[in-house]
Parts: sequence; structure tokens; C-alpha cells
Amino acid sequence: MQQIINKITERYVQERDRIYKQTIHDIAYWKTPKQGYRSREEMESDKRYQELINTKFLLENDKIHPQNDIRVLDAGRLEVRFRWFYEKHFPEEIAELVARAGQR
Repeated sequence: MQQIINKITERYVQERDRIYKQTIHDIAYWKTPKQGYRSREEMESDKRYQELINTKFLLENDKIHPQNDIRVLDAGRLEVRFRWFYEKHFPEEIAELVARAGQR
């Protein structure tokens, strides 16, 4: 399992800038739903928008560290901090980790 974590770490280092630039682009060109939003609060409560803002925050403040965020606990249990981030940007690797850990 450590090999997969190392693979995620290497990919993260390589793709960090691309992920950040894509996130900024997606925020700048945010597409509202057809019915639009009635208020700023409604827009900010949109889960997709929150995910972009949170991704931007994590990358700007250097909060993503795969070696520390992904841990295999006793009995093969998997603990992933910022799991939504890893599932979005590294879905194959996380799926493989989950399969090896035998949990979902």
C-alpha cells in the first residue's frame, strides 16, 4: 500500500500546478445552473462551488501532503484526510487503496 501512496505523492507533485490553474479557471468561468441563483448564499452553498473554493484554499495554503494525509491503520483500515480531494484528482489510486484495504 505504501507504493500506491508514493505514486499519489509523485503525481501530486507533478500535477499540483495544473490542478491549481484548472481550479482557478473553473472558479473564474463558473457556470450557473439554468434556473440561476437567487442569492450569493445560494451560490456559495452549491457543493460544486464549495469544492472548488476548498481546493483553492488547500493548494494555496499548502495543506495537501499525501504521505501524511493517507494512513493505513491497524487491521488494514484506511484513513484519508481530505478524501474528497484525493477521490476527485486521484480516483484510480484511491480506489486501489480502498480495494486493498478491503473497505469502502
